[in-house]
Amino acid sequence: MFLFRIFCISMLSILFPSTAFSHQVSPVELEKTGKILPLQKIIQIAKTQYPGRVLAAEFVQKKSDYVYELEILDAKGVVWEVKFNAASGVFIQKDNKEN
Repeated sequence: MFLFRIFCISMLSILFPSTAFSHQVSPVELEKTGKILPLQKIIQIAKTQYPGRVLAAEFVQKKSDYVYELEILDAKGVVWEVKFNAASGVFIQKDNKEN
């Protein structure tokens, strides 16, 4: 009976990988429910504070917080990683990617 339970749990995780035992929430779902701001809004906020070209954007879940990490190329050719709280749009951190 124990082995049968293990088999069933294993099969669930194989057949339904996105739902079985997953703690990750889709940013699309979070945006639809109003728990986070749209990425486009975060990019607008970032560009007012850190002008440049957005090279990449990543959505990260850190414990119960959601963070957008943007890579921005400034006018001097320096790439910066700028982090914003995805729910509020508040700036968190800025790091030079070249150092």
